[in-house]
Amino acid sequence: MNRKKLISWYDTEHLCDSCGRSFLPDRDKTISTWCNDCRVGEYWYPRICVNCGVEFLSRKRDTMYCSGKCNRQYRSKIKGWEFHERQWENLRELVLERDNYTCQECHAFSMNGFLQVHHIKPLFRGGVNDETNLVALCPTCHKTAHRKYNFP
Repeated sequence: MNRKKLISWYDTEHLCDSCGRSFLPDRDKTISTWCNDCRVGEYWYPRICVNCGVEFLSRKRDTMYCSGKCNRQYRSKIKGWEFHERQWENLRELVLERDNYTCQECHAFSMNGFLQVHHIKPLFRGGVNDETNLVALCPTCHKTAHRKYNFP
């Protein structure tokens, strides 16, 4: 009886998504589309910091900063980011009143501080602290909205 040998992922050469060279995957590691020379695994993405221009590796595709320091420096440059606490509280209350203290996704009602105000277009994507860019959400819907950008 003739049996055909099954060819696995590890037995064939592949092209690296990062550098384009061909490689044979290591059997010890998970299936990866990147060669060992790039030292970038399946869940690591090469990025360039928008603040200082340094190249770095990130587990998230949307990461824009190489460090928390660069994050704070860059955000301080964004128009509307430096917002005093009292101004934010006034704007937050204005948005909650406009939305009738109701989550705009699931329509849960709360006047006890349960609702959170969410930026429709995030500040790091060019959004601003403006009533037109804010919406009232309950914590569950707010968390779901942030998952889109891999936020905590």
